[in-house]
Amino acid sequence: MTRLLDAYADVLPYGLHPTPFGEVWRALQLVAASVWDVDPSVYRAGIAWGWYVLHSPEALESQRELVIAALISEQAPLIKSDQTTAELVEYLRQWREYKPTYARLEALYKLFAADVEILPVSTPGAPEVEEDTRLAFYVRIYGVDFSRMLTLDEAYTIAIRATPLGSRPIVYYELAEELSIDVQPLEAGIPSVNCENDAICEPVGPVPPPITQIPVGGIMTSTTDDVIYMDSFGGIMTADA
Repeated sequence: MTRLLDAYADVLPYGLHPTPFGEVWRALQLVAASVWDVDPSVYRAGIAWGWYVLHSPEALESQRELVIAALISEQAPLIKSDQTTAELVEYLRQWREYKPTYARLEALYKLFAADVEILPVSTPGAPEVEEDTRLAFYVRIYGVDFSRMLTLDEAYTIAIRATPLGSRPIVYYELAEELSIDVQPLEAGIPSVNCENDAICEPVGPVPPPITQIPVGGIMTSTTDDVIYMDSFGGIMTADA
């Protein structure tokens, strides 16, 4: 005996019975009635998530698994387990209407708790590109949530999958933080010796005023063959990846 999807399921509007959608509905009834009871809010969202995500996204915020399945079926660039359901719903909404522009690609990274700027390859001060620069662009990561860090590999995956075939994203961190350090000046008249690397150095003159904030910044980027680090003084060091 065939029953409805579950005891509380609403029925298909009569006018849709003679349409192709009526055939789909009856097929769903037959399968669901013999396999599981489905909450109407789930199957309705599953059938029409495209409408819900654009017009009533809050209806999907209790359907995390459904939203993830929709993102996978729509070939979203990357999905992380630490993304919130609200982020995933907004991700689905943005990806539903996505076109590969700098602004829209930047907006995708917000959903991975990262602040990113997409820059042309001619931008001064960025890591130098010695190879062919055709279709290359920079992905500058200048802010991250360290509790759920977006790695360079993940950022590259998003960029390469969300841009046309042949694109060459160059991804790097450029993070600046301020560290609070307590520095106490020496009292006048107290003898002192300045040491550096276990060697006694010449006196350095008057004691400077206390420093409480020290800016620390740097750039790190991955390339095909190595990793490039730029320290806070502007020097560049290369190490094997």
